[in-house]
Formats: sequence, structure tokens, C-alpha cells
Amino acid sequence: MEEHIDLLYLEGIEHLSGERQLLQMQSQLLQQTKSYEYFGKPFSDWNDFFDRLILFLKTSRKKKLLVLDEFQWLTQGRISVVSIFKYYWDNFFLTMNHHIAICGSISSYIVNRVIQSNALYGRINTVLHLRALTFDEAQLFFSGGKSSKEILSYLLTFGGIPKYLTSLKPALSYEQNISELCFSESGEFYSEYDKIFYKQFKSGQNYQKIVEVLSHKPSTFQEISKKLKMKSGGGLKSYLSILENADFITAWITYGNGERSKSKKYFLSDEFLLFYFHYIFPHKGALSRGVGLNWARKFEKVFPQWRGLAFEHFCRKNMRQISKIWGFDDKVLDYAPLYPTKRFRTQFDLVISRSDETVVFVEIKFQDRELGLEQITEFETKLARAPWEIIRGKSIQKALISFGNVSKNLIDTKYFDHILQGHQLFAKREGLRSRSRRN
Repeated sequence: MEEHIDLLYLEGIEHLSGERQLLQMQSQLLQQTKSYEYFGKPFSDWNDFFDRLILFLKTSRKKKLLVLDEFQWLTQGRISVVSIFKYYWDNFFLTMNHHIAICGSISSYIVNRVIQSNALYGRINTVLHLRALTFDEAQLFFSGGKSSKEILSYLLTFGGIPKYLTSLKPALSYEQNISELCFSESGEFYSEYDKIFYKQFKSGQNYQKIVEVLSHKPSTFQEISKKLKMKSGGGLKSYLSILENADFITAWITYGNGERSKSKKYFLSDEFLLFYFHYIFPHKGALSRGVGLNWARKFEKVFPQWRGLAFEHFCRKNMRQISKIWGFDDKVLDYAPLYPTKRFRTQFDLVISRSDETVVFVEIKFQDRELGLEQITEFETKLARAPWEIIRGKSIQKALISFGNVSKNLIDTKYFDHILQGHQLFAKREGLRSRSRRN
């Protein structure tokens, strides 16, 4: 029999004073509980709030879930409130049969002041990281009339962010939606970049500087530090960690290098930011003069460069789902790109390590034209330069992911153990398996 849990939901409001936040909390609790005895008058401070809340909870026969949403606004960013919460947790909430969830939209505050707080150390049971939807979840936002190519174009631009996907107009094509939403001053995404860093981060300028560096090329910690003239101390490490936790950037260590920090590179991996820096940011002056109409067509020569990069990041993000299509998701130990170092010159978009002593080398291609037999020569050249130490004593498999079609001639050679074409990403999941010779 399922246990019933009552919800108490308190939401902070931006720009309200501390007194007004407490007044808002009292109003929300009174509305939800109808308990004038405990919540009939305003709270004088946070201690008064917790004192009366605990008295109310002690009288409740049902388990409660207390949600403190937009916690940074509720507390006005004051560390002292977290310390007060710690006291009441240790002395009251810990022994009560209730749950508390703390949420917030400013990543830096939630990470630094809550998750990594000294006051709450050892007191957090679960950290929920709400990630973007996977491609098989995100496709449910689109009607049956959209082609797999169009759906993929949307996901390369906006990722699996539900708020972004609900902004699209189903009756419009990809180019029409992009022109209206991104290439017009009144478009919802024209100023989204500035909104992201205002809403998500305190001291947003430092985060923006890092993101702008990574928009040009993936960089190591030392390269970022040198470029921004920021000391390679805790400050920069904290900024990078928070950007990574917020899924704006991804840190990759070249395959086979273990956890060597010097080989770690940071990639800009948020889909919208990749699109923004290719299309909106460099041309904001022209867009402000009203030349956004037909922008995608006018600058379509830039599309292949952006789409290739975006498709590569998309495949890395969704490699778990892709390996499931290939039939070995339960065998995946790890995966990472293989990029050139001083020791070797070869590069692969992705290398997958499997529990059955198998290494899978993956090439990711974004080309509208059909891929043919030339892919074998290119792949063999790269494979011949692969570092021997990462494949010694292991079986090797070869895989190809293509946005476009793969020729029948190439498939029939059976050179590649696994091939995945763009349209297969959105095929029905029941019994789906792409062309694989063996698992």
C-alpha cells in the first residue's frame, strides 16, 4: 500500500526583502494548511518560522514533504539562514518523520551554499540533478509530421530542455521557428544568453568569460587561466565546477589517460550556447538593424561547421542511449574522445571501453551527402596511429554514426561492426537495433 505524503510548498520571490519573503511564506503556509493557530500571524524571523513550523508538524498525523523552492531568494543569499536550518535539522527535523527538499535556480548558490556547505555536511540524503531530456524522450514534443532530420536540427539547437522545446510553434518549419525566436530582437531567444547568466549565476561575468573562451575551442585549465589572466586557484576551479554541474560545459580526459588533470579539456557542450556563439553573438549588430529574416538561409555556409560540432556533442551526450541501440549498453565501462597528444597524433570522436575486454572506436560524421567506401580508408589510417597501450590484448570494434545516409556498398562490406544513421535515432524503440554484425 502506497504511503500518502502531503506537500507543503514554499517559493521564494526575486527582489523581495527578507521581511517580505517571510510574509510570503506565512501566507503560503496559511493558504495550504488553513492553520490559523500556527500561521495566522507574520513570522518575526527565521527562528520564529522554524519554531512554528515544527509545532505544526508535531501535530500532523500524515508525513509531510516541505519544499523550499528558489531557496536563494527565500534566504536572500544569507549563509546565516543555512546555519539556522542546520540547528533545527539536528535538533528537530532529524527525528521527525518528514522530508525536506531544497531547490533553486541559481546553480552557484545551491552548489556552494547548500550542497557543499560545511553546515550541512553529512546531512544531505539525496542530490537530484535534473538533466536535459534524452533524444528518445525529447522526440515526444514533436508531432508525427516532423521528419527525423528536422527533429534532430531542433535538438542540436536547443537540446532536451523542455522549456525551450515548448516555445516552438508546431505549424512552423525549423527555419521559420529559428528566424522568429532567435534572429529578431523581440524573439524569445535573442537575449537568452544574458538571461541565463543573470538567473543562473551570481557574479555572472566570470562565468560568461569562461564560456566565451570555450566557444572558440576546447581548452585545458591552464589555457583558460592564461587567457583570462585568472589565477589557477580555487576561484577558477569553482567556476568551472559550477558550470559543469549546470551542464553548460563538459570536461573530457583523452581516452586512456586515466585521471591525469593536465590532459583534461573543457568543452562548451550546451546546445543553445553552441548555436548562439555561431549565429547570434557575432551578428547582433546586424540583427538589431532588422536583417534577421531569412538569416539561416543567408548564412547557411556556416551551418555545416556548427552542425558538425553540435552533432558530435549530441552523440557524446547520448552515448548511453546509442550503445543501447547497438545492443551493448550493459557492457559500457567508460567512454571519452581520443584527441592528439605529444605521444600520438591520431584522433577519434569517441572511444568506448567495454567490460568484455573490447574497445570500440567511433567516428561521428555530419554530412548531408551519402557516405561511401572512402570512410574505410580514412578510418584505417586513423586506427593505424592509435596508441598501442590502450588496445593491447583487447578486441577492437569499429563504429560509424552518420547524420545522413550510409551507402549500401559501405554497409555490405561489413567493415564497420556498428552503423547508426540519423533517422534511426528516432525510430520506434520496440525491437530497434541498427545494423550490427556482433555485440
